This record gives sequence, C-alpha cells and structure tokens, in this order.
Amino acid sequence: MKSKLLKIAAAVSAAALIAGGIYFLFHDDLAQKISYEKLKPFMPDITVLNVSPQEQLNTNDRLKLKEQVQELNQSYDDSIGWIYIPDTNINYPIMQSEDNEYYLHRSYDGSYLYSGSIYLDWRCNSDFSGDVNMLYGHNMQNGSMFADVTKFIDSNYFDSHDYGWLTTENAVYKIDFFSVSQPENYDSFYDVNADVNSWLDNLRSESFIWRNLEFSNEDKFISLSTCTGSEGSSRTVLTGKLTEI
Repeated sequence: MKSKLLKIAAAVSAAALIAGGIYFLFHDDLAQKISYEKLKPFMPDITVLNVSPQEQLNTNDRLKLKEQVQELNQSYDDSIGWIYIPDTNINYPIMQSEDNEYYLHRSYDGSYLYSGSIYLDWRCNSDFSGDVNMLYGHNMQNGSMFADVTKFIDSNYFDSHDYGWLTTENAVYKIDFFSVSQPENYDSFYDVNADVNSWLDNLRSESFIWRNLEFSNEDKFISLSTCTGSEGSSRTVLTGKLTEI
C-alpha cells in the first residue's frame, strides 16, 4: 500500500512539474509576443532592408531608419540601435547597460522577461565606434533572439545569409559576415579591448567558417554571440565587418 502511494505521489509530482514547465514556456512566449508588439512603431521597414547586397539605400531610406532609432532611443534610455538580418528572426533593438547581466533577463523596457534582450557588451562604445563590438542574445527554443545564429554553422545557410544591417541614431551600417566560431565563454575572444589585429588572428584560428574579406586599419567589427546549446560553456558566434552606408 505504501509503495503504491509513493508511486502515485511521484506521478502527481511529475505531472505538476510538466504542467509547470508548459505554463512557464507558454507564459514567457506570450510575454515575448506582447513585448515585441510594442516595438512595431520603431521597427525598420524590412522592404527597404531586404535589398540585394549590391544595392545601396537611398538618402531618404537612411534618414527614415535613423529617425526610427532616434525615436526608440528617446523612448527607452538604454536603447542604442537596431539589428536586422534578412530572412531570419533577428530583428531587434540593441540595449546597453552598465554590466552584462541587466538585460540577460529583462526586456527593452526594463521589465522581467526570461528571453531578455539583445545587448552590447558594457565595455564597448555605445555608438559602435570601437574596433570590436560584441552583442549577446539567448538561444531560445522558440527560435527568437539569437537562436538563428546557430544556423550559420551550415556553410550553405551562411552563404545565403551573409549580410545584415545595423542602424544607430546617426548611421546605417551594412554587416558583411565572414566568420562563424564556437569559443568557450571564457575565451580571450571576448576581450573587446584587445588589439584588433591579434583579435582577428585569434578569431581566424578558431573559425570553422571563414570568408576572405579585405580589411583595413579603419575597419570595425561586430560579433553576435549566443549559447551553442542549453548546457555547457560553448558559444556560437557570427562575426561581420561594419561598413557605413
């Protein structure tokens, strides 16, 4: 009798845990959707940004994109820009705080959100004027945030999604992706203040996808970093060169 009761109790506990997990996932997914809906007035016109890499954005398009970011920055103090990669789910504002923890599980408005926000390393210049600019985002099971970064480990996917856009209140940048790597979260790769040439040499040695681009001493770089899986310290990182349009 006692054994039977224990089995029943275990079954009830397991069912409660499963139900709680489903509720948590549903609740967070709903919270994400509500949060994302509020961003629509600030979202870039993707019909403008879905141009081919060879095409140029005209002056009016660039002005409109920058104005949208200016309005976003006025509405949310920590907002510094917007990142968009065509044909992916990556279409988000970029935040920055005084550390790399605050936006780990906070929405752009500061409210709690498990999926967090896309944010720039606190040591980087908020206008992306530094040599190395490091973005962080979660690898969410529902495909949001930086989950699509892990798809770039497939070379065919990489080659068909080899550019993106970064908009700040003062500039519009095209991102030409050239590297995919999987460093550990404690790797020297994350030293954003390192000498940029040494940083590039290290990145090249650790990359399993590398496309040759021409680099100059004036070039700036951006990396999108996310967890490779739900466990472990491995990160998947997509890196590109910034070119102001």
